[in-house]
Amino acid sequence: LSELLSFFRAGIRGDPGAGGVKSSLICAGPPGVGKTACVRAAIARLQHEQARGLIPTFQFIYLNGMEVRSPFDVYPRFWETLTGRKHIGSHERACELLEEYFTTSASSNNGKNDATTTTVVLLDEIDYLITEKQSILFDFFDWPKRAASTPGGKRLVVVGVSNTLNLIDQLMPSVQSRIGTEKCIFKAYSLKDIVNILKKATHVQGYSFFEDDAILFAAKKTAALSGDIRKAFQICRVAAEVVTQRFEKAIAENQQQAGSCPKIRISDVQRASQESFNKALVTAVSLLSPFEALLLVSLAALCRSTGRQGGFDIQDILTKMEAIASSGGDPHYLPPPSFNETILLMNRLGEMNLVELKKGRDLSRPSAWPLTSLIVDELTLLKGFKNTPHKYLVQRNLPSLF
Repeated sequence: LSELLSFFRAGIRGDPGAGGVKSSLICAGPPGVGKTACVRAAIARLQHEQARGLIPTFQFIYLNGMEVRSPFDVYPRFWETLTGRKHIGSHERACELLEEYFTTSASSNNGKNDATTTTVVLLDEIDYLITEKQSILFDFFDWPKRAASTPGGKRLVVVGVSNTLNLIDQLMPSVQSRIGTEKCIFKAYSLKDIVNILKKATHVQGYSFFEDDAILFAAKKTAALSGDIRKAFQICRVAAEVVTQRFEKAIAENQQQAGSCPKIRISDVQRASQESFNKALVTAVSLLSPFEALLLVSLAALCRSTGRQGGFDIQDILTKMEAIASSGGDPHYLPPPSFNETILLMNRLGEMNLVELKKGRDLSRPSAWPLTSLIVDELTLLKGFKNTPHKYLVQRNLPSLF
């Protein structure tokens, strides 16, 4: 947190450091380790300092790559939040307006904030904003440098949050140079960390509602999967809700002494873990983008047509996706994703535990790309897509599910 505060204070004040004003930062780490929460906590503290007049005026804007239908929609979303005006036009026009706003002097200010106000942007889930030419990331990390070098210009500070530790290394050199060397790495929680966090969270006025073995099981389950502390909290919450309902029912039926406190045991957490895992997969499927849904349905269709459980080459997947998208004619899935876009889709679905990526062992078919298998079963796809527009995609290509 102190590192983030130092970075933000320097960026808002325009303090020159080695190599100029530091106005770009990448926060990287696995999901659920507190990246976004730490940035928001730092911003909240700085907003208190701003209210007391300790730092210059700034406005904070939050953008999330998962909340836009297309990566390029982030341009009009940014412009609308920045100016408070509805954008009517293409994303190219929004990009031009933003370019003009941050690279011209204060005399041509078209926005709602004056030249003394620094704009701080949290660009969350930037993995979803990577396009073939990587132009979005280039623009967002280029504008802060150009704004800082514009006499009388508006300052811009951008912090990107990524779930990929080596994201910068995977970007084009031109984008790397715009981002710079500033980065904040978040490590996955260890088993000991998760146990300590859960114990603090489940102790109320000196009483622990969870047995130590129950907490240890939830921590081990979480550490073995990804270290995402949110999963541990979800498991414990589900277990607590079930035990509380059972406890209240026992009191109502005079089978439990009033005034006593319930205790969550390891068996309760084990059942909650399985239930949470299944619910999490269904929820993840229900929130997929059109291309992600197309990829999962294509994998399920390949499993049916080949009789194999998985291990499909990327070319097989590309061919199947193109066939399904073209036969349906639905514009949501057309044109089908490109090779590079499909690689990104597979990586994202792999992080969500919906597909498995493995290096091929068939020496007769050497390939630099992993073989892909569908982890979730067709029933999970049915439940997840049932109340979404993608249910028609499933109806056409996996008809026996409906």
